[in-house]
Amino acid sequence: MLRDNHERGTVTGGGGSTEPATRSADPAPDRFAALAAELDLLRVQRDEDRALLDELMTELARHGLGATTTETVYATWTDWVDDWLVPRIDRSPHRYRWCHHYAEHPEVADRLETLWHTWETHWPQPQARLAWYRDGLDHHWPLITADDGPLRVCSAAENVHTT
Repeated sequence: MLRDNHERGTVTGGGGSTEPATRSADPAPDRFAALAAELDLLRVQRDEDRALLDELMTELARHGLGATTTETVYATWTDWVDDWLVPRIDRSPHRYRWCHHYAEHPEVADRLETLWHTWETHWPQPQARLAWYRDGLDHHWPLITADDGPLRVCSAAENVHTT
């Protein structure tokens, strides 16, 4: 049986002999902290890489380069919202927050444009539609229309718009 004697820096064996301590009692917390710091750094680098890729893709698109565009069902994300999404979300106006000027709310615009892009990609495939509803609309719609969400000061029922 070994016992650590931290004060003297020795380890005492079962027979009472003393030998110098060769390691700390528990290196796990230091190792976990180092791994957590490394993970945080990797996440930051990943986010920076994604932002750089987005910038590059945008710049390529401005110059007509990059991936070829595919035909879409709706020409713009606002056409999709007005012609497909809003008519299908038919609920009492007081059940959720909505604003007819949704495109003027940056968070709403970002989320809805992203939903449109993924909808265009997934819609032709029935199984992918389920994933789009679950991971896309079902996740983002409550965030967009929440009482404390980005449309919190607007009301479609009362025709009130504030940015």
